Parts: sequence; C-alpha cells; structure tokens
Amino acid sequence: MKNFLFLTAFLLLAFVQMNLAQDFKSDADLRKDTEASLQGNWRTTRAVRDGQEVRIEGQFVASEIEFSGGKFITRAGGKEFFGSYTFDPKQNPMWITLEYDRNTGQPWQGTTLRGVFKVEGNKLTIVTNVQKRPTELSSQKNSLNFLMEFERGKN
Repeated sequence: MKNFLFLTAFLLLAFVQMNLAQDFKSDADLRKDTEASLQGNWRTTRAVRDGQEVRIEGQFVASEIEFSGGKFITRAGGKEFFGSYTFDPKQNPMWITLEYDRNTGQPWQGTTLRGVFKVEGNKLTIVTNVQKRPTELSSQKNSLNFLMEFERGKN
C-alpha cells in the first residue's frame, strides 16, 4: 500500500510538472515571440495625450512606426525620426523604451520615452511618458501619458 501511494504521488507530481513546463515559456522564447510580434510597419489609428484625442498629423504625432531588429523609425509631418528600442516581456503590461538617436531630427533628438505596450493580433497599443514609465495602458487627464494605437501595415 505504501508503494502504491508513493507511486501515485510521484506520477501526479510528474504530471503537474509536465503541464507547468508547457504553460511557461523560457525567457528566450518569450523574448523571441515578443520581438516577432513587434516587427514590421504599424500605421497610427488613434492618439490620446492627457486624456484628449490628438490629430494624427504634424511633427509630434507619428503617422506610423516601423520596428526591425532593435531599431525603429517613426514618420511624422513628412519626416523620419529613428532610434533604438528595448523591451521587457516579463512585465505586466510589457515595458518598452524608445531611445531616439542623437543624430535624428528635432523635436525628438536624443529623447527617451519609457512606456508599456500590448500586441493583440494586428493591433499594437503603446503608452509612453517622458518623465516616468506608465503603469497601465491608458492616458488620463494630467497623467502626461501619451497613448497610441496602431494597426499592422503591409510590409
């Protein structure tokens, strides 16, 4: 009877561990999947600053953003602005940091935006703030959060 209980407990534990291993991705796989979900060209569909809708035109609101291998390009007001990005897929919501190059044009030259993001199919939501990293995917009045929603473009 003792052996039967021991064997049953052992098999149950092994089964639970197998299921847990399937549910959790390794850090490398999580990073790879997140990177793949960001890659490509995204067209801006909505912009909200401090809880107020903003026109998707001019030099302060990008009409699109393109991610590729740790680099990004935004297009706004007929100009291109570029930089690099890093992200942390283990945070909830996931963190992203956009660092505009010192060689890119004004007004973004050398600016760092800390943000959070979410990718759902062909929709990307990014909320950034120049002072502190947002904690949620929203832009409330006086938050200084800038929410942008994108739709995946054709590559």
